[in-house]
Amino acid sequence: MLSFRLTRLGCICWSVLLLCLALLLLTEPVTAKSWYIEPDGTGDAPSIKAGIDSAAAGDTVIVACGTYYEARIDIKSGVVLMSESGEAPCVTIDADRADIVFWCHSCDSTTVIRGFTITNGVDTRGVPPGRAGGMVCEFSSLLVENCDFVGNGAVGWGGGVLCAYCSPHFKRCTFSSNEASYGGGVLLEGASPIIENCVFASNDAGSGGGLCCGAGCDPEILGCTFYGNVGRHGGGGIHCLELTMAIIQNTIIAYSPSGAAVVFEEDFLIPILSCCDLYGNADGDWVGCVADQCGLRGNFSACPSFCDTEIGDFHLCDESPCLPGNHPHGYECGLIGALGEGCTCGPSSARSATWGSIKASYK
Repeated sequence: MLSFRLTRLGCICWSVLLLCLALLLLTEPVTAKSWYIEPDGTGDAPSIKAGIDSAAAGDTVIVACGTYYEARIDIKSGVVLMSESGEAPCVTIDADRADIVFWCHSCDSTTVIRGFTITNGVDTRGVPPGRAGGMVCEFSSLLVENCDFVGNGAVGWGGGVLCAYCSPHFKRCTFSSNEASYGGGVLLEGASPIIENCVFASNDAGSGGGLCCGAGCDPEILGCTFYGNVGRHGGGGIHCLELTMAIIQNTIIAYSPSGAAVVFEEDFLIPILSCCDLYGNADGDWVGCVADQCGLRGNFSACPSFCDTEIGDFHLCDESPCLPGNHPHGYECGLIGALGEGCTCGPSSARSATWGSIKASYK
């Protein structure tokens, strides 16, 4: 009888041990995986799209430098997609006007897109009103960092990016030469994004050359530069249509060839600007809804003194009023605009010359 009890006790112990081992295996964390993509298709997956399709939440898809001709890449929630260097010039994704480039739906805040040039994206579905060329972002809160949206288009909303009912974070991105009816660079609809240290240049739209807000938006625009954006029927820099609040800080809006700097169509919803420089916009700088904000909270109107706009260099010369310590009214705003000092306003160097060459220069 004692031997039977000991045998039975041993069986129970073994059963408990096996159960514990099984639970341990089940609860062991899954190791995140990195997927490497090469331009010639010899990586872990043959394309960027295939790499994301293969990845799981927590994985990273790393793309080697080069040009990739792909369109309609569906971003997966929880996946980090990044170029090899993490900077935009490394990887160009060219949709060749076949479709939009990125589609993001229900992507949470652990989702990241970092270091890409996104170009030639066009909405080809023909569904009114036509949504975005570079990226459509819906019900998402992802981070988009160090990305350039260049030369994308939409018949309707958001040439570069459309954000609908979401709260993404755009950081150190450039939106340039994108076209749409509303929001050449970016169109917001029911969105509350943070747009930080971004450049909007030479985008073209009927309303909101750089940025257009639809209903129910609450964006924060922090330390950005808007240059040369066209708003044919409204704001060249920023145009908000209805029921929109906005915080705009440390931002330059300059030289819009068509449209005022900022236009809000709802008079009772006034954007709050602080430490902003609005200058040289065709239809006015501190006009309309922001007319009484110049001189308040560090706001002013002065030439920002960019280094070289012809080549897209929006750094500031050393005497720019937008650099820390140079504020024309003495406010301590820090840096105004997306980029800091990059050149000198006067001659960059001294060179020797003979008296004869000096005289010849005046002939």
